[in-house]
Order: sequence, then structure tokens, then C-alpha cells
Amino acid sequence: MAITIEKGQIFTGKSSVIKSIQGTLEKHNHNFFEFVYVKHGFAVHTCNGILSILSPGDMFGIFPNDFHSFDQPKDNIIYNCLFEKDALGSDFEKILLLPGLNRLDAVNPKSWNRVHLDPIKSLEVEEVLGKMIAENQNKYTGWELRLKSFLINFLVLYSRTYEHQYHKSDYISSIYRDKIFKALSYLEENHTKPIHIKDVAKRVELNTDYFSRIFKRMVGISPTEYLRNLRITKAINLLNLTELPVSEIGSRVGFDDPAYFTRQFKKMVHISPSTFRKKYHYDYFSTSTKST
Repeated sequence: MAITIEKGQIFTGKSSVIKSIQGTLEKHNHNFFEFVYVKHGFAVHTCNGILSILSPGDMFGIFPNDFHSFDQPKDNIIYNCLFEKDALGSDFEKILLLPGLNRLDAVNPKSWNRVHLDPIKSLEVEEVLGKMIAENQNKYTGWELRLKSFLINFLVLYSRTYEHQYHKSDYISSIYRDKIFKALSYLEENHTKPIHIKDVAKRVELNTDYFSRIFKRMVGISPTEYLRNLRITKAINLLNLTELPVSEIGSRVGFDDPAYFTRQFKKMVHISPSTFRKKYHYDYFSTSTKST
């Protein structure tokens, strides 16, 4: 059974920004808004049943009563921007009209509200979040007004990135968005098989180069990177929850060559699959029993 985190357990006032080394956090929900920006490292994150690997530059929102968790963090430094509705005052309804901040605006709101920032945008976001931390700590004259202005600034930055990545109408029409979601579904369902990006592009009736450009614009990384990340995510689960040999796990998630699987795993996770298992393996069934 998931736990519920109350606002008072984490922050006081109407909003706060916390920079921390993210540890493992069991499935939970809360009645305030949380936006996460990943500065360094990686972690496995699950939100409403959708599992993904978080990497530097990722930013996403957790809405009230969403269920999410963090697992297998590796040198994971994150910023948590936490706020309640009252923090935005009369501007709250306007904020909800922005792309990515209204559930009704997203094609698949439970799955695709994560954005990926380029290095310049990352610096901009870190600057705003750093100013929010300073205002909360110093509480100089007018600090609440400045904090609200920085919060709005942060949410607008997120929304513009979301719009650019998912809904840029002059670049990606709804038809192409549907094609990308179809491609994502295909990759999820067939990642265990040999997959060539040109075949995925053909399946959604797009030129390979054009498909790759649109995919990266929407998802934040190339189709090849996404497929690799997806396979490594699945491998992490199997390493963590089963006693299967590493070579078999590689084969099960789509890597026919064990040596290549190990190289790709180390490239992303920075340690070998065997070392990862020694550090993070746990008994799935005993953990499940404790959480139900």
C-alpha cells in the first residue's frame, strides 16, 4: 500500500525548493504539486505505473494524488520545486491554461509530461531554482512576492519547453504526434526483438531522417537512445528482481551480444550489470509484501 506524504512533513509556507541527493523513495502520493529537475546522476522513476530512467536535464511534474517512486538512484542530485495552489494566488487558473500544466492539454497526461532540457535551458532553470532557495532561506523584505514571481517564471520555462517538445504546431502536427506515440508503443511492445529505426519509421509511414528529427523533438532524445534506455530500464528491473544470469537478461531485453549489453549498460549506468546487481539487488517478494 502506498504512503501519503503530508505537506508539513516536507515544507512549510506556500512553496519551497529543495536541492538534495535523491535516495530510494517508496511509492507515495501527496496533495501538493511537485516539479522535479534532475541535475546529476540517474534513477529509476515510476509514476502512475509508467517506469522510466531519469537522467540529467530531465524535468517533470507530479500532480496532486499522482503515485510515484524513486528506485536505484546513482549519484542522483535533484531539485524539488514544491508548492500548493495558494502559492500562485489568482494566477493559478492562468497557469493551468499553459501547455503541459493542464491534464487535458496533454495527449497522454499520465505518461508524457517529462521534458528534457538542453544545457543552456538547464542553466536557466538552475538559476531560477537557486534564487527560489535563496529567497526562502533569507526572507528579506518582499521575499514572498519574489518567490511567487520565480515560481511563475519556472513554470513558464517548463511550459515553453513542453510546448516546444510536444506541441510545436508549426513543426509537429497532431498527425505526427500520433505517429510518434504509435512508434513509442511499438518500441515498448517489441524491444526484446531486433529493431531497426528505419523499420519503425516505415511502420509509421515516415522517412527515416524526418522520423528521427520529429522523435527527438518530442521525446528529447533520438529513437536509438530511447530504445537503448528502454532496454536498460528493463534490464535494471530484471537485475534487481530476479536471479537470472546477466547474459540471459541481456538477451531478454533485446541484446543478443552479452559483451555489447555490458558496454551499453556501463555507458549509461557507469557500472557493470554484475556490479549493479551486487549493490542494488533485493528480494522482490518480501518488498512487495511489505508495501501491500
